[in-house]
Amino acid sequence: MLTVNKIIKRNTLFCRCNFLKTHYGFLEKASSDEELHYSLAYGILVHQNIDQVFYMLSAIYQPQNVYCIAVDGKATQTFWTSINYLKSCLPNITIIKVPVVKWCTYSVLHGVHTCLKNLSKSPYEWQYYQYLSNIDLPLRTNREMVRIFKKLNGSINAEVLKFQPFRLLGSKRPVPYNSSLSATFSRKSANFFANSDEANAILRFLKSTYCPDESFWLTVAGNPKILDVAMPGNFDGMKFLTMINNVAKQRRNSFYKDRSQKVYYISRYQLWLHGRRKCHGKWKRASCVFGVQDIRNLINQPHLVAHKFLLSVQPAAFFCIYKLVRERSLRDISDFNDGPYGNLPGPRITRGESVRNWFYDFHDNKSWYRY
Repeated sequence: MLTVNKIIKRNTLFCRCNFLKTHYGFLEKASSDEELHYSLAYGILVHQNIDQVFYMLSAIYQPQNVYCIAVDGKATQTFWTSINYLKSCLPNITIIKVPVVKWCTYSVLHGVHTCLKNLSKSPYEWQYYQYLSNIDLPLRTNREMVRIFKKLNGSINAEVLKFQPFRLLGSKRPVPYNSSLSATFSRKSANFFANSDEANAILRFLKSTYCPDESFWLTVAGNPKILDVAMPGNFDGMKFLTMINNVAKQRRNSFYKDRSQKVYYISRYQLWLHGRRKCHGKWKRASCVFGVQDIRNLINQPHLVAHKFLLSVQPAAFFCIYKLVRERSLRDISDFNDGPYGNLPGPRITRGESVRNWFYDFHDNKSWYRY
C-alpha cells in the first residue's frame, strides 16, 4: 500500500496522473503502427491488491486499446479510490462497481458480462476481447497478441470441457459444456455474447446453476444447432469434445491429464493440483500460485497469460515475468513464430479446414513447446 499512499498524497490530479504513469510505466503512445491499427479490448474483474493490479494493467496497456474494470462491491474504499485514478488519468479505461462477488456464483458472470456489454458499445474500433483477473499476468507482449489474434481469424479460443450434472442445481434444461472464464474472441462474437436475445436467455438460465461463469461462453458458442441464429465464431462443441476424449484415451499421457497442457486452449496457462507438473509456489484453491522456480516453465508456454500470481507469495516470480515481457515489448519481433496459432482448431474451423487432423497429428510436433 506504500505506492498507493504516494499517489493519494499528491495534491493535484496532474501530479497523481504523472506519478501513476511514470511509476508503473503506462505508455502514452502506441508501440508500433501495427498495434495502433489493431486495438484490443480487456474485461477485468478485481477487488484487492491494488499495486498488483496497476502493474498487471501496465504490462498490457496501450492507449489505442480499451479496458473495462469491474470492481467487486466488497473492495475497500481505499481500493475504490485508487482504482478510479486510472479512469481519471487514462481515458480508455472504464471503471464499473458491481455487487459483491462470491466465488462460483452468478455474481462473477454478472460482473464480467456487465463489462462485456460496456465494451461492445465502445466507440473504439477494437478487434479482439480478452478476460483477465487481478491475479493474471501476460506472457505475451501486446504486439505478439496482435499477431496471435490476427492468426485466430475471428475464432473463439476457450477451454472445452464436459459439463458436470451437479452444476444444474435442480434445473431441468441441460447445459452441455464447461469452460474456463478466461477466453478470447472477436468483437463480432463479443457483440453476440453481450447483446443477442439468445445469449441473454442462456445468461438468465445460468443464474440457477453452480459456477455459471464457467459455462456461459461454451454453452452459447458450442451449440450452433440450438441457437436460432448464426453466431460469429461458433463451432460444434460436441464434436470438439469427442475428439478431445478420443485422443485422451489413445495417448494416456500427462499432456491430457493436466488441463493447462491442452495446447488448443491458449488464452490462459494454469496449473491444477490434479496435474502432474509440480507447483514451486503455493497451492491455493487447487490451483498453483507461481513461484520463482516456475519461471522457466512459464516463459516456454505459448499461452497469452498465466494464472495465478500473488505478491504475497514469492513476488520475485511476478516481477521477473513482468520484467521479461516489458523488455521484450521493446524489441523487434521479426523472429516471433505466430504460425502455430493460425493452425489451432479455432482458425481451422473458420477456414473450413479439418480439425480432426490437427488433434491426431499435432502432438508429435515438439516445436510448439519451444516458443
